[in-house]
Amino acid sequence: MRIKVQNNSYSKFEEEHSELKSIYMDKLRDVCEKKAEDSLTMLDVSDYMSVSSKYFGLPEKYSHDILAEKRYLRGFKISSFADDCFSILETYVLHTILLKDLLLKYSGMELKDVLSTKTLTNTQRVVVKYSSHGSDSLKEKFIKNELSTHGFDVKNAKDELDLPLKDIVLIIVGIVGFIIVSILAFVFPTPTAWQQFIQRTIVSLSLAILIATLPGFVSLDIRAKLEENRVKIIAGGSFAIFLIIYFFNPAFMPA
Repeated sequence: MRIKVQNNSYSKFEEEHSELKSIYMDKLRDVCEKKAEDSLTMLDVSDYMSVSSKYFGLPEKYSHDILAEKRYLRGFKISSFADDCFSILETYVLHTILLKDLLLKYSGMELKDVLSTKTLTNTQRVVVKYSSHGSDSLKEKFIKNELSTHGFDVKNAKDELDLPLKDIVLIIVGIVGFIIVSILAFVFPTPTAWQQFIQRTIVSLSLAILIATLPGFVSLDIRAKLEENRVKIIAGGSFAIFLIIYFFNPAFMPA
C-alpha cells in the first residue's frame, strides 16, 4: 500500500503567495528602473501600492483566520507559515522605506497618512506566537522605521488550547472508545475474527477522533492504492487518519 500525505491548506497559501510575490517583484523592478531613469509617474506609484497591498494582504488574511478560528490550525503547518510571515514582514519594512520616498516625491504625502496603525497586526501576532525566528529583532526594525507594532504588543486573548465544547465531547467519545476496547480485551482474550474487526475499528475511530481534536493537527489527505486488489482510496481529514491507523493497526497479536 502506498500512501501520499498532503497538507492542502499550507499548499494553497504557498501557491497564492508565490503568484502574488512574482507579480509584486515584477512591479517593484519596474518602479525601481523607472525611478532610476527619472520616468516614474504618480500612476506608477499608485499601481505599485495596489500590487503591494494585495501581496502583503495575503498573509494578513490567513493570519486572521488562524487566530480567529482554532480549527483552522488543524489544516496548517503553522510554524512554517509563521516563518514565512517573518520573512514577509522583513520585506514589508523595506517596502515602506521605498514607499515613504515615493510618496514624498510624487504626492507630497507622508507614509503615516496612508498606513493604518493596525497594518499587518495579525501577521505580527502569528510571528510572535509561532515563528521559530522569534520577533524581537523584527519588532526593533519596525520601531526604527516608525511602523506600527500593534501586533507585536497585543497578546491573543484566546488560547488555542482552550477547546470548544464540540472538541471536548469528541475527546470524551475517543476516551470512552478506548475504555470499551480495553474491557473487551479482558472479556474476550481470544476474540473471533469478527470481534477483532470490531475492536480494530473502535481503536482506529477513537484515535482518529483524539488526533483530529488536537490544536495544530495537520489536516491530511491520503491517496492509497492497495496493490493486491488494485483498490484506490482517496480520503481527507479525520477519515484519512482513521484509514492510516486502521491499515497499520494489527488485528491480532501473534501467539
